[in-house]
Amino acid sequence: MVTLKGKISLFVNLHDALAWRSRNRIQFRFLNRVPKSNASSVSHWLSCLLSSCGLLIALSTVDRYASAEETSAQVLAKAQAARIENETSLTSASGNGRLKVVVVDQQNLETLEVTDASIRLKYAGSKFSFLIENRFRLRPVESKRRGQRETWQETGIAKELVMFDGDALYSVQWMRDGTCAGSIYFAFKRQAVLDAAGFPFEHPVHIWKEAVNLSAVRSDLTKVTPLIGGGFIAEQLVGSNRLRIFMFDRFGYDLRRVSTERLSDGMPLERYDLSWKEASGTFFVDTFTHTKAYQVETDPLTNTEQVVSRRTVRIEYDDFAVNEPVPSSAFQLASFRIPVGTEFVDRRSSTQLFAPVFEFDGKELDRKLAQPSHGAR
Repeated sequence: MVTLKGKISLFVNLHDALAWRSRNRIQFRFLNRVPKSNASSVSHWLSCLLSSCGLLIALSTVDRYASAEETSAQVLAKAQAARIENETSLTSASGNGRLKVVVVDQQNLETLEVTDASIRLKYAGSKFSFLIENRFRLRPVESKRRGQRETWQETGIAKELVMFDGDALYSVQWMRDGTCAGSIYFAFKRQAVLDAAGFPFEHPVHIWKEAVNLSAVRSDLTKVTPLIGGGFIAEQLVGSNRLRIFMFDRFGYDLRRVSTERLSDGMPLERYDLSWKEASGTFFVDTFTHTKAYQVETDPLTNTEQVVSRRTVRIEYDDFAVNEPVPSSAFQLASFRIPVGTEFVDRRSSTQLFAPVFEFDGKELDRKLAQPSHGAR
């Protein structure tokens, strides 16, 4: 049952929403017909009526997941259980979509699109292949002078493949000049290799993991506020910042937003936004947006950090199939038209003086003579 404390909390939330509407000048047409002398009394009467109706609605709402009797620890535990259930239910996937990266200059309010690419994903168990085909992809030209605007140049990368076949992690890069090169890594290098390929996240399928690690959220330091329609908002202070987690309860607790802002002035530092779709009874993230402070400078007069620019990465899938068979060829190098003779440097031998080099023969890799490993990227 919802306790009296919970009823009051729900009423306060609704009353705050009504106040917000008032501040944003939401007008009611019939008030225009009321003489100005009576407008304030009618407005007061209307506010009381709506508040009373809202209270009745709030009192009749029973949130099965985040009732007022539940502690923060219980609510967060249920959210974590829902996330694990969703993760284990998605065993394979195939998707096609787009990857875009935009940098916004906060001072000049100028927007620069630095990456526009199509993406193709195949996933089955622990195996995956992620192909990025760039329409264009820019990279910054480093500048060490404070206050100087950053410049960008084309990378010349036509497309890039990151693939894990269950044993080794492969990276293949096709350049616009026709050259091609590959590397081999340990599986734990996945995040770094994907980031280098232009996909700055570790989980191609369970991408929601990038936004928040629920198991790391301390319930004793977290304030959980139930939402009238289901779900909750969790708020936690992390050092000098405030972390907010927004979850609905469409299929347990579906993560919708995670934001971090500076306590002193409310300056936004980082934000994740997610939308979900359902296929074959399983929910998946179809749109994922991450905005973060990209360039930060310290004001010498106030000794405070100011955001110079922000970077937004957006992944959006046009089609996504869930829990359908994925052919084993999706995790074989021979399926990606890699030119015969392309060399693969084995980066797993970083502790050795020479790294093994393999040559692609059109079907598999053949061992070649070793070469120095100090040039490995």
